[in-house]
Amino acid sequence: MYKHPLFVALLACIVTSLACHSTAVTTQTDFAKYTKATVIDYSEVSGCGFLLMLEDGSKLQASTLPKKFLHNGMDVWIQYTIKNSASICQAGKIIDLNDIRKR
Repeated sequence: MYKHPLFVALLACIVTSLACHSTAVTTQTDFAKYTKATVIDYSEVSGCGFLLMLEDGSKLQASTLPKKFLHNGMDVWIQYTIKNSASICQAGKIIDLNDIRKR
């Protein structure tokens, strides 16, 4: 085994560089698979609460929206599935959120 200080330092730099690089790659999210939306407070309409408004102005009503996303005007990324059901709100399509992330 080499015990030369320069070799050890070089080996440490290489290992650190590879560890940082692999971590960055595995933690990135592919937002091409997500839809941009904005959380809106629609509680002034009877039976409604927080909705998600898409860039085209259409509204989605999530069957459940995590508490940390209940902020009017919050920009988010979403993945969702449209449900074939109705609600009291009737302001937008009902969806199941598959994933939601803050933008």
